[in-house]
Amino acid sequence: MNTGSLSVNSFTKTITMKKTCSLLIFFAWLLFIDSHANKPVPAFPAESGGIDSTVTGKPKKAGHFFITPFYQYTKFKNLKLISSTNYYKVTGAETADPYSQHLIDKYNKHYDTEYTNSMMGLKFGYQVLNGLGVSVYGGLSNFILKSWVSKENTQTLSTQEPAVSLGVSVDYERILWKDLRAMALVSFNYCKTGFGLSTTTSGADIISSKLTDIYWEANLALGYRFGRFVPYAGAGFTQQFINPVITEQYVTTNDNGNPYTEQDRFDSHFRGMSVYGFAGLDFTVNRMLSFYARGAFLNPARATFGINFTF
Repeated sequence: MNTGSLSVNSFTKTITMKKTCSLLIFFAWLLFIDSHANKPVPAFPAESGGIDSTVTGKPKKAGHFFITPFYQYTKFKNLKLISSTNYYKVTGAETADPYSQHLIDKYNKHYDTEYTNSMMGLKFGYQVLNGLGVSVYGGLSNFILKSWVSKENTQTLSTQEPAVSLGVSVDYERILWKDLRAMALVSFNYCKTGFGLSTTTSGADIISSKLTDIYWEANLALGYRFGRFVPYAGAGFTQQFINPVITEQYVTTNDNGNPYTEQDRFDSHFRGMSVYGFAGLDFTVNRMLSFYARGAFLNPARATFGINFTF
């Protein structure tokens, strides 16, 4: 008995069966993809920065809901100081010392102010009309604000625990010609946070710090569909409003040498305006699932990634 020959034949049959099964699975997968490719496939919602449409080239119809988990990183520079007031509290009495315009101009000339924000969020939206959608979102933000930025000194505030950000947006999409389309978007964001960490060069103890961040944006974009891909590019305008409040406490002495405790509260308001560009890419998987990536430049510098589920 030639056991070697039997082993070879058995091995050959096993390989043949594996190849046959692999081919069957491959053809089944092709049929699955082809069946889904013939269905209308919504792209990403326009409020995510993409061009909201279907593979057939039509805008998304009214009555659809969508949910979009996303991640966004933003860095905004060139914030300008518009007002600042120092409040001094000694033995229960508080006095206010607002910055003069001269001091404000001096700060803006010699110092920079910027922030970075890293946010994980979830967006809920609804198509009110064909091509017109509204959405709301909430997210957890890690915020870092740098003021008095210079070679000699920088004051930094950063969140120890994530803060809640809330926002709303309205988007509109219209086909211009065949697969060429335009999108308009207006959005508003609000975030209020307390800070767990603060660094300063004064040597005083930071007993509390908080910040309010408000901004709105308006975007216009053009996109063109290539099958399941929609590359797009556009320009936007934003206004940013930042209000940090820092309270310091330290022990000093009066003219008689007696120690006493003083609290200083610094309430500042910064504003920034910028025209920026952005570009991105949407990719549809099927009628319920799509992905998008978007980048903005130069100010703000921003990267956004998201997954869109349509119902």
